[in-house]
Amino acid sequence: MVASRRTYPPRVPHTLEDTPVRIAKFRSEIDAEHAHMTLSAAGVHSRILGGMAQALATINPTQSIDLVVSRRDYPRALAELNLLAAELANGREMVCASCEYDLTGIEDCTTVCPECGASLAGTRLAERPWQIVPLPDESALVARTGVAIGMIGLTLLALGVVAMLAGVFWWLARSLGVF
Repeated sequence: MVASRRTYPPRVPHTLEDTPVRIAKFRSEIDAEHAHMTLSAAGVHSRILGGMAQALATINPTQSIDLVVSRRDYPRALAELNLLAAELANGREMVCASCEYDLTGIEDCTTVCPECGASLAGTRLAERPWQIVPLPDESALVARTGVAIGMIGLTLLALGVVAMLAGVFWWLARSLGVF
């Protein structure tokens, strides 16, 4: 039998522009999937992180649902999400503050929600179903990386000092006849 040889695709050089960054946090998987499909239609590659699939694996249902894009695509993805927010705002005008009941088409003189009976004094415009996450600063990323490398160096130095002191104490104990 001849063993087959696996071939792997060539590695693409990884640059800072290719690093994934979080662009938005979502309340529901449906809204995240809607935004993901909108970005895909616009030619922006994105991924959904979190949600029910990962919540079941980690037993953490309160985990946030994040949409991730490459640093290079962040401005274009942000523009597409703003367009999507404008489209959603045109479709939904008013919702009840307590039960989220859609009040589109309800007469202006109505003072209570027809669904739950709560006062409509707290009625608000429907807001976008996500929170935009600002693009992280590159200098902060470099500074955090430098701090991490420095901490690793200090840890290795401390381990070396401890090993050296252990050797000195062993030599001293041996010369005094303890061992």
